Amino acid sequence: MKQLLLYIPILLFSFDPGKPVSGGQSYSLAARNFKLRFVTIGFGSNMFRMQPVFSVNNSSLVYTAEQVWVRTGDTNIRRDTLLVCNFRVSSIDSISNLISNIKDSVVYKVDPYIMSGVQRNMVISDGIKQIRFQLHNASDTTAEKIISILHTYIPKKILNIED
Repeated sequence: MKQLLLYIPILLFSFDPGKPVSGGQSYSLAARNFKLRFVTIGFGSNMFRMQPVFSVNNSSLVYTAEQVWVRTGDTNIRRDTLLVCNFRVSSIDSISNLISNIKDSVVYKVDPYIMSGVQRNMVISDGIKQIRFQLHNASDTTAEKIISILHTYIPKKILNIED
C-alpha cells in the first residue's frame, strides 16, 4: 500500500499536458493559433445573393451571411451575423489531424463542364500548417469532412434543413 501511495504523486506530477501521449505532434492550448475561414461563392443565379461564411479564430466560431459579389463602386457590403459560439478543442484537433495528411499547401480542383454552380474557398492554419482549398464546382473528401464538422455547430433552422 505504501508503494502505491508513493507512485500516485509521481504519476500526477509527471503528466505534462504539452507532451503528446500517443507520439503525435503536441499542441499547447495556450500557444495554439487556429484560424479557419470558409466562404461559398455562388455563380449564375446565385450571384449577388448572401452567401454563408464560417470564420473560426481559436475557440470562437462566427457564422455569417455575406455579400461576396460586389459591383464596382458599391461600398456598402451587407453582412448578417447568424451565429456566434464556442468552437470545441476536439473540433480543432479533428481538423488539424485531417489537414496534417495533406502534402501540399493548396488543394485546387475544378470541374470545367459546369458553367453555373459554386466556388468554395477554405483557408486553415493551425499554428503548424496552413492549407488552402479552392474548389470550383468540385469536391474534395477532406474538405467535405471539415465542412461536416463546421455544420454540426449550426442549428438546422439556420441551415434550412428539415428533419
